[in-house]
Amino acid sequence: MIAIEGRRAIDQLLFGAGQTLQGDGALILTKALLENGVGYLGGYPGSPVAHLLDLFAEAYEPILRDMGIYVEMSNNEASAASLLTTSVTHPIRGAVCWKVVGTNVASDSLAHVAAAGVTGGVLIVVGEDYGCTGTTVAERTLPFGLKSGMALLKTMAALKWLRPYSWRRWKEEQLLAIYTEQVEAFLEKSYDLACVVAEAGEMIRGYGGTRRRTEQLFHNYLNEFLSPLVALDERSESGGDYALTLRAVAKAQSVLKPTGAGFEEAVALARTLQAHEHGLSYEELLAMVVDFKGAPAPVAS
Repeated sequence: MIAIEGRRAIDQLLFGAGQTLQGDGALILTKALLENGVGYLGGYPGSPVAHLLDLFAEAYEPILRDMGIYVEMSNNEASAASLLTTSVTHPIRGAVCWKVVGTNVASDSLAHVAAAGVTGGVLIVVGEDYGCTGTTVAERTLPFGLKSGMALLKTMAALKWLRPYSWRRWKEEQLLAIYTEQVEAFLEKSYDLACVVAEAGEMIRGYGGTRRRTEQLFHNYLNEFLSPLVALDERSESGGDYALTLRAVAKAQSVLKPTGAGFEEAVALARTLQAHEHGLSYEELLAMVVDFKGAPAPVAS
C-alpha cells in the first residue's frame, strides 16, 4: 500500500477518468462532491468528521478557489445548515458536515430547508458516534431524517468490516508500531525515559493537517531533542541515571505547547547543552538547564 499525504493527496482531486485515487474517506468523498458539481462546502469541526473539513480548507487555495467553489469554516452547525438555503433559492449543489450532536444545533435551519425543498441538491455529512468516543452524548441522525423528510444514506455501518483494510487504519498501525518500538527502546535504558516517550505520544492529536503536524512534532521531539540528550548522558561518566535528560525534559514540558510552540526553545536547550559538553562539568550542565532562557546555542570551541 502506498501512503500519499499532504499536497500530493490533495492534487488527486484533479484526477480524471482512468486514474486511481489513494487516500482515506475524506479524500474520496470530496472527489465525489467535485465530480457532482458542488458550488459550496462548509461545516463545523468535530470528531469524527473534522478530517473532512480540514481537507476542504487545505484544498481551497490550490484547487477549490480556482473552481469557483465557496468554502466556509462555519461558526457553528446552525450557520453551516444555513448555507444550505443557497440551494433552496438557486440551482446550486453543496455539502456541509458536522458531528452527530451538532444536528441539534442545526435542527431549526434544517427544518426550514426541508420544508422549502431545494432546487439544487445538498448533502449533509454527519459523523455518527455510537461508541461515544468523541462525545459524551449517544445520539443517532435517523430521527432527524425522518422528522424532516430527508433521504438518509447510511452506509458506514454496513461498511464497518472494511475498516481494518483502510489506508487510514494502515497508517495508524504504522505509527503505533513506531511508538511502541520507541517506548521499548528507551525502556532498555531507563524506566523514566520510557515514561517520557510514552507521555510524548499525547502530542499526536486531531485530524488532517493538525494530525500531520502533531505526528511530525512527536518525531522531531524524539530525534532532535530527546535522543541527543540521552546520547550526551551516555557519554558522561555522571550521566548513568540520565539526570540531565530528565531535567531538560521537565524544562521543555514547561514551554512546549500542543500547537508545537516552544519546540524551538526546547531544541535550543539540547543544542546548548551539547555545545558545552566538554567545557563544563556535569553539575554545571544541570544548573544550566535551570537557568536556560531560550538563548541560541553558542558555538563549541
